[in-house]
Amino acid sequence: MSGAGQPVALGDGLVVRDATAADTEAIFARCREAFGAAEEPAVRRALEIHGVEAFAVVADEGGARQDGASQDGAGHVAACASLQSRTLRLDGVAVPTGQVEFVATAEGYRRRGLARALIERLHARSARQGHLLGLIFGIPYLYRRLGYSRAPGGQPRLQLRRGASLAAPPGTATRPATPGDAAALAALHREAQAAAQVTTDRDDRLWPSLLTWPGEEDVAVAERDGRVAAYARTWRLGARRWTFEAAAADRLAATALLAGLAADAPLSLAITDAPGTPLGSVLVDAGLHLDAGEPPYARVPDALALLRHLQGLLEARLAASPFAVGEATLRLNLYTHAVALHARDGAITAIEPDTPVEDVAVGATTLPPERLAELLLGARDIAELEGVDPDVRCDGTRALTRTLLPARLAMVAPE
Repeated sequence: MSGAGQPVALGDGLVVRDATAADTEAIFARCREAFGAAEEPAVRRALEIHGVEAFAVVADEGGARQDGASQDGAGHVAACASLQSRTLRLDGVAVPTGQVEFVATAEGYRRRGLARALIERLHARSARQGHLLGLIFGIPYLYRRLGYSRAPGGQPRLQLRRGASLAAPPGTATRPATPGDAAALAALHREAQAAAQVTTDRDDRLWPSLLTWPGEEDVAVAERDGRVAAYARTWRLGARRWTFEAAAADRLAATALLAGLAADAPLSLAITDAPGTPLGSVLVDAGLHLDAGEPPYARVPDALALLRHLQGLLEARLAASPFAVGEATLRLNLYTHAVALHARDGAITAIEPDTPVEDVAVGATTLPPERLAELLLGARDIAELEGVDPDVRCDGTRALTRTLLPARLAMVAPE
């Protein structure tokens, strides 16, 4: 790259660069083509909250324009993508995170590596902004090719049991949400996330924007005695209505919300589980496992930097374990690179680069680098990873690895 943030020629007149205000309508066009007109409100919300400068585009400035690209005043925009700055919290520790969104390519330019060029540019921008983690929600498998893996853990989806008793309690009612409900929804969301160990902060500006431009989402609220006590964000997926995010102040509100959502077609309703919350306590009896849900993809660009950022958390886990006394070393061998964590009497004395081994390392936990996000963010503990991937091995380090990097409950969703 010729310099941070500078345009880069890709050949054939194509240039990848940061977006400008002149690109706004072309970005809408690319996203409409890729995701449908119903997604345009989500793009408008992103532009309102994060600004057009969050986007990068590939512009065709060489005259070899293809059908499907839109004129934007500075060349035809062939593809776009955005980077949103977020904060992921792991057991309360704030991790600066960059989330890639709205990756869209005009039909005449597909399968030419433009999405990869955009995402790599956004990765470089993310590094300059100090992000220690990357997130992306989207197409199964595709983002594995760019160093992502499924993490943090997903939330299972349930369907209502046939005959489940979900009568709305007296004094409750459900209705569509309005912009005036924004503050109540934000508070309910924060309260529900307290039940999980891995969460993402949400910009409170989302809520009034979401309720003004709902797009393909429906947002419902349940009231008790005239006050908002629960909400649900839902999508229609084929014959199903999927409640992909919901929260309730208590069990009565959760029951009222589910009763309202299920009133028309209870067996077509799919609900994302929320263990440890009032909603989850109702779903334990009323719900039946449907599938494992879809966790996001995560990327760890610098394992050493992220582990050093988490040092205080790792020490707290160590101090509360049988490894609090004496010396211990955890070597994470990632085949192409490695990190060593040294501890003495419950304190981590050093986190440093180590020598990688292109095989199973003696006295180390060995795993492919693309599995690291799953381990660090608690999507699976090391024993679970060993069970699903034969390239994950422990040589005398299983107990220490599980102590420092345990499985965690996650509630992570797009904005």
